[in-house]
Formats: sequence, structure tokens, C-alpha cells
Amino acid sequence: MRFNAHSVDVFFSFLSIIRNASAAAALAGILAVADSNKMIGDVVRSRRKFLRLRQRDLAEMAEVTLRSLSDIESGRGNPTLSQLSKISAVLGMEVTLKIVHDATG
Repeated sequence: MRFNAHSVDVFFSFLSIIRNASAAAALAGILAVADSNKMIGDVVRSRRKFLRLRQRDLAEMAEVTLRSLSDIESGRGNPTLSQLSKISAVLGMEVTLKIVHDATG
């Protein structure tokens, strides 16, 4: 995850606002999503390279923008389920959605 001076200031401003456990859990969830996006990007990039596809070709075949694909592969993007389904279909992969109920929330 990359931060610039503004995002660091916003992050610390946000931290100064949150003081309770539920807000801390929300922050942990945000960071977990960022880690998940990085993992998804790594898998997509690895599979694309294994299949010897250029980003441009995969984007065209999956009907997503090149910018979206680039952001997804770098972990910067927040891909939609539709984008992931299209990309994974071209790559010969499957997206599985797991919904977990959090009994504490």
C-alpha cells in the first residue's frame, strides 16, 4: 500500500477520531481489504503471465478497462464482483464468494 503526505495526514486524523473497539475493528477491516486486494492482484497478474497474455489483451477479452486491470493487478484497485468474474473466466479461474456472519457485530 502506498501513502503520500496527504493520505498519512488523513489516516492519523482518522485515528485521532476513533477511540472505541468497534472503530478499531472497522480500521482492521479496511486494512484487511487492502491486503485482500493485493493478494487478488498478485493472483491475477501471475495467472495472466503464466498464460502469456498482455494486460491489454486480457482487458479486452474480459471487457474491462486497461486502467482497471492495471489497478487490480497492482493492488490499488477495488474490483467489483463483475470485474473479477469476467477476468477470472478469461483466465480459466473461478471466483467464489463467501459470506460470513459476524456474531459480535
